[in-house]
Amino acid sequence: MPGSRLVRRGVVALALAAVTLPGAPGAGAAPKPKPAAVVVATFDTGTNPFHPCWRRPGLTHPRSRTAAYPSSSKPLKLTFAKTYEESKYRSKKALAAVKPDTLYHVPGTNLSFYGGQGAATELVDNYPHGAQASSQIACGGAYGLAPDAQLVVLNWYDGTSSVSALMSWVARQSWIDVVHLNIQDLPTGIPDERVREVIDSGKLVVIAAGNGVAGYGASYPMELSAYNAPKGSLIAGANDNGGYTTFSNLDPHVVMDGFGTVAAQPYDFGSTSFSGTSSSSPRITGYAARLVADARARWGHSGKGLVTIPAGRPRPKSGPLADGTLTPADLHEVIRRTADPNPHDSRYDGTPSGSVQYPPVPQPADLPYAFYPKMGYGEVSEHTLPTALAVLNGTKPLPARPVEDAFYAASESLRR
Repeated sequence: MPGSRLVRRGVVALALAAVTLPGAPGAGAAPKPKPAAVVVATFDTGTNPFHPCWRRPGLTHPRSRTAAYPSSSKPLKLTFAKTYEESKYRSKKALAAVKPDTLYHVPGTNLSFYGGQGAATELVDNYPHGAQASSQIACGGAYGLAPDAQLVVLNWYDGTSSVSALMSWVARQSWIDVVHLNIQDLPTGIPDERVREVIDSGKLVVIAAGNGVAGYGASYPMELSAYNAPKGSLIAGANDNGGYTTFSNLDPHVVMDGFGTVAAQPYDFGSTSFSGTSSSSPRITGYAARLVADARARWGHSGKGLVTIPAGRPRPKSGPLADGTLTPADLHEVIRRTADPNPHDSRYDGTPSGSVQYPPVPQPADLPYAFYPKMGYGEVSEHTLPTALAVLNGTKPLPARPVEDAFYAASESLRR
């Protein structure tokens, strides 16, 4: 799971292709009210809240974009200076005053924070890990796949914090839409009922596949596998521009490029490289948030659940939104079934295609499949976003993806 902090060379800035949504109002049409911004909660080691990629001038309170966001959220007034060190030093007093079990937002950014018993030291990433990963969810510029989302940071790394209690808190927050678990080395693991509690509350849960029972001492429940995990828990693996990697310990549902990807610096205002499912899982989380945001923009949203089409608004004639609501299980299936088994050169980094190529791991003799299923049902990326949106919008059918499809070879070299 730990992300590589390699020196980046020739990084290509990430720019998700703009997607034209069918049925969008034309010129002269009355502007529709903006639907609620998607809110993502991430469990990691904090973030770099001083990085300019989080700055959203004029955004003083998340309620201006998400009406259900609690008005009781307290402003955490950090100081943004010319350097990271100066910003951190001048924000020392504000950070020291942070109280446990209290929701904060950082005015002028799209960041929120909810801490445990060590809350005063949990937001700023000192590990570092969460700074890079969180930037790949919701930072602006070349970093995040969902820069319009509101990000809630929860730090699991402090031993005084209870992950189980934090997850129960997240489950009770109806305004949170997607949850990202980028967790390793937990002393007690995540109780399975907590994962189900979050899913049952109407949220998609994205789980980094590098944190499985086989890796890094992590203690996820055994039943969290790609084939019997509850629908709504999406296990995220990593590939390298479509090439096979050994980053995933849990068998994933889908993969995304996770080698030498562009991320924000943890202790500076620049960029760095990041690798593993530590990188691919936040990107897949951002991908999911982007799908929800685009569906809300297309069909409207009443503010309940992932997407709820308001009464009186037209609905698609087919697809998961035909009944007017999008559930975590629906979103899970759209992402899984529209994943592409064919490799692509990624625009997320500047590394050559297939920089990391490992031989396939042999399957047990009693399984009729050629390759160990570390690539899931395929790759999600800017290449698959239009197809996934078309399925959400009801203009394309949901592809059939039987379990056998999860055992695909990533490249011609691996098929031989």
